[in-house]
Amino acid sequence: MTTTAVDTLVDFFMGEGIFRGFGIDKMRETYGWKGYDYSTTVEIKTTSRRSFLAILQLSDAATETMVQEALRLVTDAQLSALLSMAEDVVSKWGGIKSNSTETLKRYVQQLNIEEARIPFSGIASRSKILPIAFPDRYIILDARVVVALTAVQLLEPPDMGQLFPYMESRNSSISRAKPRAFLARPDYRRNRILSRYPNWKKQTRSSAYFEYLKLMRMALVELTNTKPGVRLWDLEMALFWQATELVHALSEAETPALHHSK
Repeated sequence: MTTTAVDTLVDFFMGEGIFRGFGIDKMRETYGWKGYDYSTTVEIKTTSRRSFLAILQLSDAATETMVQEALRLVTDAQLSALLSMAEDVVSKWGGIKSNSTETLKRYVQQLNIEEARIPFSGIASRSKILPIAFPDRYIILDARVVVALTAVQLLEPPDMGQLFPYMESRNSSISRAKPRAFLARPDYRRNRILSRYPNWKKQTRSSAYFEYLKLMRMALVELTNTKPGVRLWDLEMALFWQATELVHALSEAETPALHHSK
């Protein structure tokens, strides 16, 4: 039976096999970004969503169609309030301070952008804003998530894997500036991985975020029957929070996925 990236990711999210000690349940127990545990972080997401809807003068029960319509008719005052929210989410919560006000304003104005047209440039920032508007549709994609996706597949190589473009990171386990960190290792370059696994797919920058969303949604469908109540953001949060641990696990395994072809 041919295995796919979805199969491997489901094993990771369930914390099964080689991924014992990882996954969604473990993430919920240990999560602590910015000092906030999992429950508090989810409450912050919920509160941000309510504030977003309030700016658009919508109720908590607003449908996606209603949000899209309100965004098409946004006033200058509403745009200003949404921009302020975006600045808080990206800069204060996400720690990305390099965006200009005009850049963030463009991201807010493009909240209705078609999924297939979302560019990879600036995705670490843009993908922090999109889920505020559409929390069941979008999730964050940043350097840690991409490295985690790669590490998961290298630890349990599927027949048909997927490799996403890397992004720069300041994390000491990931940064290209650290000699033994993930991005500095030649063996972890996408072309080197593809030489070992020619059936894996190297996603292009132009479609990377769209393909990432498809992959995560397929994994969510597989998880729904065994983990009722799991949300799309749980998948992203598990990858993000456990990225450095996955890199360490890969190092401790002496990168078997890179040295043994199928």
